[in-house]
Amino acid sequence: LTTAGAIYHWGYNGFGQVGDTTTTNKTTPGTIYAGPFHRIFGDWTAQYYSERSPHFATYNNVSYGVGYNGNGNIGNGTSTSPVTSFDLIKLPSDFSIVDIGSIMTAALQQTTYVALSADGRLYAWGYNGQNNVTADTTVNCLAPVKITLPLGA
Repeated sequence: LTTAGAIYHWGYNGFGQVGDTTTTNKTTPGTIYAGPFHRIFGDWTAQYYSERSPHFATYNNVSYGVGYNGNGNIGNGTSTSPVTSFDLIKLPSDFSIVDIGSIMTAALQQTTYVALSADGRLYAWGYNGQNNVTADTTVNCLAPVKITLPLGA
């Protein structure tokens, strides 16, 4: 992310995570979006299959994702994968992301994403096979679900 808000991206692109509408690997940096984006978020904590880690960015307090989406990883309401250009994360219009984290199941290499807003709200989406987001483990969460923590947590 440049000081002017442009995003440059390069590297492995098998799941479209470079965001240039292709799945062709990029060996040199190229401008993907002129922006001005305000912040980018990446899931660099993934130790297994990091090529499946989507990337996220915010523009005018609206959040977008790009890359692998097989379990609803982008939070755009679908599991269509790959997402090769930044797509809207289905968060409430007043939700301004300050951070995105991930929870990965080591045995299955599946990821759930959690976003924190400036006012302390949490939303989660993605893999749900171990009750990561909701009690219904038969479906992944394709769009963000509000997480309410118990009082005193």
